[in-house]
Amino acid sequence: MSDYWRNKFEGRTEGGHRYRSEQWFKKSVQEHLFHIGEQANRQNVLVDIGCGAAELTVYYAPFFKKIYGFDFSSSMLQAAQKRVDSFNIDNIELIQGDACDFAEKIKTADIIISTQVVQFLSYEQLGRHLDESLKILNPKGSIFIFWIIDPKTEWLWDIGYLSDNKIGLPQLILRLLFRQKQIISRKLQRKPGTTELGYSHAKEKIKAICSSKNLEVEFSNALYLEYRYNASIKRKA
Repeated sequence: MSDYWRNKFEGRTEGGHRYRSEQWFKKSVQEHLFHIGEQANRQNVLVDIGCGAAELTVYYAPFFKKIYGFDFSSSMLQAAQKRVDSFNIDNIELIQGDACDFAEKIKTADIIISTQVVQFLSYEQLGRHLDESLKILNPKGSIFIFWIIDPKTEWLWDIGYLSDNKIGLPQLILRLLFRQKQIISRKLQRKPGTTELGYSHAKEKIKAICSSKNLEVEFSNALYLEYRYNASIKRKA
């Protein structure tokens, strides 16, 4: 993760979720557990990369033997510990680390997840994240990358086309022009990411990265976020 994103999140005490309600956190985890399936059980170890303030992490706790939550931000981890304590949870351990540096801090994992994290990683860093995951992932384990920004639909969401409050064509054109101006400005300033949301990642490129590491991947649309999708990754048989 670049220093730009580190500086952006250092000092923060909450994640960048669309909604802040416990209902939203719960149903987000329910969606993810649906994809994890039978691997969500009290015999398995879950690693949550980029756990932030543990808004979602605490709701995984009843389904796993042990959870390791990683985040690079000390302020996020402090907020996460307060939240874990308030829920009286004893099977979550919080550790400082990031998506490309965590494997040496634990022994093994059955499931490795991240949610709204890879948008802050380039394709090269995404490859390093998978390499790091494979160091500790059990042979039959899985990696789940949740809520990846889809370049095919993100721009439609950004200009308001996917909004419930429909806007006219002139406004859409103005928003599209403004978006292009922001993208160009971002490149000139050498800021990472396509927009302030981060990088969007094409499914074809993620599939190619996985294939180069002898991994297979399946994609699914995010249930509650119009412009995002999920990736389920495991070793090829």
